[in-house]
Amino acid sequence: MEIEHPFYRSPNLQERASDTFITVPFTWFGHKSDSDAIGSDRIILRVTALQSGGIFEEVIGAEMAPINTHFLDESIKKENITIILGKDVFLQIFEDAHKSEILKREPARELLKIDNLSHKEIQKPLEKIDELLNEESILIDNFFPKAITSLIQSWAVKGNRTTVKDQVSDPVKENDAEFQRISFDLPLEKKLLLNLNDVLKADALGFKVQLIEMDKNILLQESILRKINPQLKLLDSTSILMCPKCHVPLFEKIPESENNDEQVIKNQTIPPGSKKATPAIVLKLTGDISRLNIIQGEFKDAKKCIICNEEISIHNAEIIPLHEKNLNISEVMKDNLWLEEYMATILRDLGWTTWTSVQVHGTSGIPHQVDVLAVNKNGFVLCVECKNRDTMPRKDVMMFAQKRFDIGSHYGLIALTGEFPEPGTKDIVHKNPALYSITNMYEKTKEEIIQEIKNSPLGDI
Repeated sequence: MEIEHPFYRSPNLQERASDTFITVPFTWFGHKSDSDAIGSDRIILRVTALQSGGIFEEVIGAEMAPINTHFLDESIKKENITIILGKDVFLQIFEDAHKSEILKREPARELLKIDNLSHKEIQKPLEKIDELLNEESILIDNFFPKAITSLIQSWAVKGNRTTVKDQVSDPVKENDAEFQRISFDLPLEKKLLLNLNDVLKADALGFKVQLIEMDKNILLQESILRKINPQLKLLDSTSILMCPKCHVPLFEKIPESENNDEQVIKNQTIPPGSKKATPAIVLKLTGDISRLNIIQGEFKDAKKCIICNEEISIHNAEIIPLHEKNLNISEVMKDNLWLEEYMATILRDLGWTTWTSVQVHGTSGIPHQVDVLAVNKNGFVLCVECKNRDTMPRKDVMMFAQKRFDIGSHYGLIALTGEFPEPGTKDIVHKNPALYSITNMYEKTKEEIIQEIKNSPLGDI
């Protein structure tokens, strides 16, 4: 039996000035009596807290000791706190308001409705979308740097290359790397511009074809998942805008900063053998082209084409429709939040009450980040560690075991979509009676995971 008691203020409290008290989102989980902690009914209460303390209103049928609250400072007022009380159990849970809000948003809810979310049939399309979007982003970011590289390489004087040893740090070849010293035949400014226009036009044609093909593949992967949940919205529409005459992407300038030269190097605009000289040549001879970002989506003010110098508005620009990942989906996929909530959903199906991605204070006073915290009707506490496609070495298992002990959780569950990297690590978990693991979730359906938990020691508590 579970009773939820809403916020309550007695008449005498309501008569006071409203600025003399506040309401704190406090939840208290406890038992009717300490002598009947295991297997007894739970009472869920909300606390109306005064600035100098607090009260619990009486609940009919509940025998409770009076509990007072006292705030040491103002910071507690903005926290969303849950207190769990039981025999030999006292836990303070601090919820992450931002993550709680993410999980409530419609795109995240639709994704989390998919039953076998950790299974490879679902994860492969999601991973492929990320891979394609990353390739698309690299293609867009490198369009102008690639054009500059092609242009500068065309200036290199053939037959005038000498190999030299250069004491430049290289992450792969270290100080032993060989570099070529190249001489350049720099064209006149008029010829330079003609060369540049030719390069940009040639690159833009292939650039457009590649983008369209990538976007088709991205939509194909989304369609696989929408067959499972038609309401799922993984992608949002965006676009690349081009000059209708020259078919070259429109751009905006990157603000000048002292890091521009480093950005040129990062974008690989330097031809082989000209590591030191090229950035200066690029900035001097190509001007602002090294500081251009291709415009994605809509824009307000008219833009000029880099080739024909014609002003182009959003109404007459050539639009190449593309897609990007929905922001809410990106947030729920970040830091394994989806996996944490997926595990929380499985535990809720098994009768547990859960909190996702929370901070819990241990008996040592140290706050611990807990992926999933769960309590069941028999008064047991479970903390869960979730890892998606990441390894969990022995030291991480030991740290999790210490976290479980400090929190005072009765059991710890390690949920991995992959496997433990070392065979001995799995043995450590199996030999610890307070730890249990579910591995290789990438190959398991939700029903298989539920059955595995039922067959484990967790199914008997």
